Amino acid sequence: MQMRHETEGVLGYIYLDLYPRAGKYNHAAQFTIRCGRDQGPGVDYQKPVVALVCNFTNASGSDPVLLSHGEAETLFHEFGHACHSLLSRTKFQHLSGTRGPVDFVEIPSHLFEHFIWDHRVLSKFARSVYTGRAISQNEIDRFQRDSSMFSGMDIQQQILLSAFDLELHTKPSSSNWTQVYSDLFKKFACITPATNVPWETTFGHVVGYGAGYYSYLYAKVIASEIWQALFQKDPTSRASGDRLRSDFLIYGGSRDPKELITSLVGQDMSVRSYLGDAGILDDGEQHAKENRERFKFLF
Repeated sequence: MQMRHETEGVLGYIYLDLYPRAGKYNHAAQFTIRCGRDQGPGVDYQKPVVALVCNFTNASGSDPVLLSHGEAETLFHEFGHACHSLLSRTKFQHLSGTRGPVDFVEIPSHLFEHFIWDHRVLSKFARSVYTGRAISQNEIDRFQRDSSMFSGMDIQQQILLSAFDLELHTKPSSSNWTQVYSDLFKKFACITPATNVPWETTFGHVVGYGAGYYSYLYAKVIASEIWQALFQKDPTSRASGDRLRSDFLIYGGSRDPKELITSLVGQDMSVRSYLGDAGILDDGEQHAKENRERFKFLF
């Protein structure tokens, strides 16, 4: 399908491969088929082409195809990557879209996850297939409370895995990685790890990230700041969307990420927005101060 602007015409193309089949890649990802690039004077910009590859639940018999909220969140996440690819306009193709630092390119995808949790967005399309009733604010509020019940432990787990990834790739001489993982577990987690259990063997992302797994948590913090600055008041604001495009997405990986981020949220970033979104930060300034100090290593 095409991504089209009302005055600029076609901006790029998206292929959708959303359902599982034998032999298919079994996760979810955005793959760049062709990067955008400047082709020189008098020649149209090379339009980017991407594919969103997912493995959503297929229809059963005559039942309609429905996405769970988790699947919809995955779709929005990958679409954030797609927007980064399709809306960037760079001179060189290897700086187009998601061709940038790993701790930068996950920001748009995590930003787009915020939209799938906002009732003002969900109510536009999340309707009962049988009655047409839109999902209510109360239902979303309850769902958010339930989903954030163990968010503190989830953040601790992400910190633990990030720390282990960094340890593995910066101090590769250890002969007992189970012990290294156990020591980090004791440092960052709130529960006591079982002894002599090689938990690290369950961490599939340790291969392929090369000390970059922290980028997910890092990107979530920055995405929350951007959401707060641009979309919290109105998630469908055209002005905010245009600003995200013109000040951030359009540059792909061709500008210093810090320059692009601060152009949207300023210099004074913290983890307050992220911890608030996670449901583990109240409105007390002392609480906020304590959490900023506790999580300062993210910056």
